[in-house]
Amino acid sequence: MFYTSGEIPMSGAQKIALLNFVRSGRGFLGVHSATDTFYTWPDYLDLIGGYFNGHPWHQGVTIEVADVADPLVAFLRNSAVER
Repeated sequence: MFYTSGEIPMSGAQKIALLNFVRSGRGFLGVHSATDTFYTWPDYLDLIGGYFNGHPWHQGVTIEVADVADPLVAFLRNSAVER
């Protein structure tokens, strides 16, 4: 599983091993930023299926905190917050 960005340090042998791993029927999962990785390695483009092309969308949203006691969202306060 890759959740990566940029030209991460992999040797040629490691790159070949990754490709052989996938070619042998095992899995590869590229999550979100994995498409922002290895722009100079053509085989990676074939593996991942495309490259990151920016975040052209921006939109304001309203977050309504349903349970301010929940520590995961407590920092958002007890009111609608625009982020």
